[in-house]
Amino acid sequence: AIAGLRGCAPSQVVVGCGSDEIIDLLIRVTCEPGRDSILVCSPTYAMYQIFASVNDVSTVDVPLSADDYQLRVGAILQS
Repeated sequence: AIAGLRGCAPSQVVVGCGSDEIIDLLIRVTCEPGRDSILVCSPTYAMYQIFASVNDVSTVDVPLSADDYQLRVGAILQS
């Protein structure tokens, strides 16, 4: 039903009990514990770092620019 409403294939839909569960699932499915890392751009939702830690995945934080809260693409590419 969701796929039909959104115009995509059922295999492209993931549902969960809120965003926390989906974030945890995404990290568990795509990251190898003790080896992989995820990028976060603070300030951001704290659950990214929490679920990374719980799943033994490190985080790399490249803060948003202080003046206009934009992604710092150069710093991200260097991280």
